[in-house]
Amino acid sequence: MLERVKVERPSENADDKMIQEELVVEAYKRAAFIGECTKKVFFELMRPDAFKPSVMGNLQTRLLTILASDLQPFNHEEKMAAVALVLQKLKDKQFITQNADTNFVEYHLNSNDILERLTQKLVQSKVKSVEGAKNVLTNQAKILFFDIDQNTISDILKYCEREGMLRIKDQKIEYPPFPLVVPIPSQSIIVSKEEDVKIMQKVAEFFNKSAKNKPASVKTLTNSFKSTLKLSDKQIEKLIKVLVDKKKFAVGTTGKITYKK
Repeated sequence: MLERVKVERPSENADDKMIQEELVVEAYKRAAFIGECTKKVFFELMRPDAFKPSVMGNLQTRLLTILASDLQPFNHEEKMAAVALVLQKLKDKQFITQNADTNFVEYHLNSNDILERLTQKLVQSKVKSVEGAKNVLTNQAKILFFDIDQNTISDILKYCEREGMLRIKDQKIEYPPFPLVVPIPSQSIIVSKEEDVKIMQKVAEFFNKSAKNKPASVKTLTNSFKSTLKLSDKQIEKLIKVLVDKKKFAVGTTGKITYKK
């Protein structure tokens, strides 16, 4: 089916004008028409109970059925040409592929496929802000024939964080490889922050004085700390834990102390 338009062009003789009839793009080939047909086919094939032929020839027949009302104005040759363009559009968008070994049609139309496509495009974009991520997801969803709301976008970003695809902090986005963060264990308070400084100084002095004869067990060390530092049993227990955490020494299962060399 052809559409024609009349345009006026000046002839070589400036006094005369010729009316010429030029062919324009056939209606069944127009990008907008093919786009709408592709969208219709996409949502039809996306249904869980939809018939999805595995042979390309059968898929062409299926598309003729789905698009019967849209293709009604055209002759058979034009209908087949339009279906071929729709199939190519589905391939370009990677909604369908053909297996290299079997030549069977494989479909990529379920919600997991769509989610993977959106997250891949987001990660590839490397946008640095949450606002930028929203724009990428919105635009990519439209390409895939979807309109997504803010709640869906938030869910997708949470999914990406959970899967380690990105990190969000203060509306800023980071991508792997992430900088290595070594957690620093918080030190237990023995008495108070101010008092603990003095205690640790006295501990250092104690070990310097007893360098050649350090306590060999937790029990001996506890008794030494009691007389030197004047601390309670509970405070000494905390102090020993702090010293172990700082790797000043290790305590075996029997209470034996091994000092760091």
